[in-house]
Amino acid sequence: MEALTCPVVKGIAARLGVTLVPLPVGEHGLVPEAVREARPDAVYVQPTLHNPLGVTMPERRRQELAHVLNPLGINAVEDTVYAFLRDEVPLAAYAPERTVLVDSLSKRFSPGLTLGFLVASEGLAGRVASALRSGGWTAPGFTLVAATHWFEDGTVFSVRRRKRIDAAHKS
Repeated sequence: MEALTCPVVKGIAARLGVTLVPLPVGEHGLVPEAVREARPDAVYVQPTLHNPLGVTMPERRRQELAHVLNPLGINAVEDTVYAFLRDEVPLAAYAPERTVLVDSLSKRFSPGLTLGFLVASEGLAGRVASALRSGGWTAPGFTLVAATHWFEDGTVFSVRRRKRIDAAHKS
């Protein structure tokens, strides 16, 4: 994981018994060479609007990171909960077989809407699904139905557009 990262992730890792190894972060985010040297089993990364640093990894850095992940067989968990505020190509586009993309509607739509979702390659999907089932994680019925409706009728995209405009005015 990046040396500075979201405290919630540290808590999740501790509950799961995962040993975290802090990796260097430069002005453009996680340093790919540090990942190559550490050779972790997996890496947690926030390439777009990193929390707490606020940096966004440029496309070139995402490509460099993918070129480390793919040949070494390192999987990545790409946290995109703030990515809705920017038009960036996710790391998952460069390393689709190695990346599990995680997102949530809490930041994108409403803090009370605790509905997360992820995208994993066919090769990783079984392991990810098993991990989710073992934790007993499931979406609340109302939240799932409401979110599905808001996606289908365009409400989520309208709110995203307004939040992007608001964020642009604040920066």
